[in-house]
Amino acid sequence: MPPKIYKIITAVLAGIFIFVFAAPFSTGSQAEERFPRLANYYLKWNLSESDLPELAKWDVLVLDMETQITSRPLLEKLRQLNPNITLLVYITSEEIRTDAATSGSILRRKLASQIANNWYVRRPSGEAVSFWPGTTLLNLADNSPLVNGNRFSSVLARFTASELLATGLWDGVFYDNAFDGITWFSGLDVDLDLDGVPDQNIDNHWRAGMKFLYNETRRLTNNRYLIVGNGGSKVYRDELNGMMLENFPNSGGWRGTMDIYKFFEDGAPTPQLMIINRNTLNSGRRDNYASMRFGLASALMGRGYYAFDYGDQDHGQTWWYDEYNVKLGDPAGPPKSQNARPLYQEDVWRRDFAHGVALVNATDKKQVVDLGGEYEKIIGTQDTRVNDGSITSQVTLGPYDGLIMFKTFKTLFNAWFANGSFARFYRQNGERARNGFFIFEDGQPGGANIYNVDLDANGDKEKIIATGAKLEIFNSSGERWFSDYPFGTNFKGTLNVAVGHLLGVRAAQLLVAPSLGNHLMLYDYHGAVLKNAVYPLGKKYQGGFTVAIAEAPGKEAVAVVGTGLGVRSEVIEYNPQLTKITKRWYPFGVIKTPVSVAAGDFNGDGVSEVAIVPMTSRAPVVKVFTLAGKLKNQFSLRGFFGTQTFKLGAVDVNFEGRDEIVVMSAN
Repeated sequence: MPPKIYKIITAVLAGIFIFVFAAPFSTGSQAEERFPRLANYYLKWNLSESDLPELAKWDVLVLDMETQITSRPLLEKLRQLNPNITLLVYITSEEIRTDAATSGSILRRKLASQIANNWYVRRPSGEAVSFWPGTTLLNLADNSPLVNGNRFSSVLARFTASELLATGLWDGVFYDNAFDGITWFSGLDVDLDLDGVPDQNIDNHWRAGMKFLYNETRRLTNNRYLIVGNGGSKVYRDELNGMMLENFPNSGGWRGTMDIYKFFEDGAPTPQLMIINRNTLNSGRRDNYASMRFGLASALMGRGYYAFDYGDQDHGQTWWYDEYNVKLGDPAGPPKSQNARPLYQEDVWRRDFAHGVALVNATDKKQVVDLGGEYEKIIGTQDTRVNDGSITSQVTLGPYDGLIMFKTFKTLFNAWFANGSFARFYRQNGERARNGFFIFEDGQPGGANIYNVDLDANGDKEKIIATGAKLEIFNSSGERWFSDYPFGTNFKGTLNVAVGHLLGVRAAQLLVAPSLGNHLMLYDYHGAVLKNAVYPLGKKYQGGFTVAIAEAPGKEAVAVVGTGLGVRSEVIEYNPQLTKITKRWYPFGVIKTPVSVAAGDFNGDGVSEVAIVPMTSRAPVVKVFTLAGKLKNQFSLRGFFGTQTFKLGAVDVNFEGRDEIVVMSAN
């Protein structure tokens, strides 16, 4: 598979160059950005088939170069599992294992065979210098000895370009250890040019050599790949697309490290890729949730990616946290300090997003934060003391902790609801997904049925309202598009509406059913009748229907119909043209009760399922079926008082790419 590389499209528009990079990067005018953005620093030399589902969940993976030898088919499969994933190939820029020439790594042996004896950093005595145990420091300085007309920086750049990036497996390279000098660990007794005496300006020579490495790599690959380093320096902003801030925060503290984060985001070459890597400092305490949240919330103050793992002695975990499942959407503005301090002084910092808020306490004291309105904590399974699903307008943050919360609902989108009903949200296994709330839109009659949805695919929400027999459609400016009586002015029931794309066109259609009656109607979003007489149970039947539309990428839509009064509970499926019944089954056996149906992708596999509930019951059970009528899950509804009237919807209330089952009740 060819690499997912960024394309440069040059357009002469007032002298502006427009850069477009394949997903997951966004120009801002395309699909909603995904925050938090997640990275994994995973340096095992071999991948296994069982690793792939976990590894595919990350947006960015940094993988050891040897995986292209040991695990090439699995790297290609990663692309299939997550076409938007960004893969960076890991290589050390300034050191090599002392056993590289005989190690089990084919690529390390190959690189070692190209390293001349004069390309190791030595002291005037000839002693080799080492930064990391088991490795020897390689000489990247611009005054290192020439061997056959080359310095080591040229050889390493060619190796990266021809042996790694040319394979077509990678989106870029991750050069480990973007040091801005070496004297901080080597001291001044270093002989870079091997003339037998200590050098002057050691760190300046080192920086110049590192810059050459990055620029030469870019030149040899025609500027087609991301080049990312790691360290805690601002020196290489012009040469690198980004930096991994490992062991966050580093020796500069939170303020200093966040300053580097912003410095790169303000000026590094585009596309940029910054990573904040916080870890357990080799303690293995994966359950230090406050530490994890502190790093994650810090990363959310910018545009970067976040990684949390064991530490620099073992980058090889697939730890997943409750907060990783939250999709905050686009940032709604820059980060703000609780006490109006300059960026990034130690304080409580907040950033708002389309669907929620991120808070980080960068102080060593507990802080009380007034949120200025009600927000909803996520419902977690790990640190349930913090992520308890509660709704609050004030939170207390411990020192060096963070928090992610949802905005509370004001109304419901993409579901047909009765104004004034109570909605609860469930995963398909019956777990509570969000807090329930009473849906009530001011300015609309109590009991009116409402559907807030983008009908014309322009990004704005239109509104469908049914009051008694009357159906109305309003555009996003409140102008009426349509007003009529689908089943006549004398119709005494209520209308049930599903919105979807049965006819395969970009604009949506409305499938309309009566609560009492015998036929369905299909409208376009301006109210023109597309189909006016579909009789699922014949003309004599008068018990009414509920309706849903099942949609999935690359598949034909399916009209789903639930039966009403007087007949055995049944689910009936139609082809998109509503000309043929394709499937029918009885979800509750021989029981005669009206049922409400909803269709959505409840497990995130890209395939629609059907949820069904009896419309009137004291002890209702929600059942989830495949479109083939096979039962997948079921759960009992609890906490509803007495006999209720139930209606179902399917909405992605957690913004995580899968639908939750919405159960709405009203007496």
